[in-house]
Amino acid sequence: GSLTTATEARGLGALISRAARAGKGPAPVERWNPAFCGDLDMEIRQDGTWFYQGTPIGRMPLVQLFSSVLRKDEDGRTYLVTPVERVGIRVVD
Repeated sequence: GSLTTATEARGLGALISRAARAGKGPAPVERWNPAFCGDLDMEIRQDGTWFYQGTPIGRMPLVQLFSSVLRKDEDGRTYLVTPVERVGIRVVD
């Protein structure tokens, strides 16, 4: 299920800081096997625009950061992955 908004907001801040620390150079996301922590209300649309809670993410450094920890797993789903968590996001294809 989805995380609550407050938990998600706190979690997103923490996710960003962990991704930033992990993302110095190419992140070895394929080597990380963290626990699944739920789904984020985040979506990548067909034109490549990233949305969070229905709002476009206009900050390119943030989009680039998220892109650096993006992984598609064998289950066909797409995740943001840090050394300590894996959160599901939607990709419109």
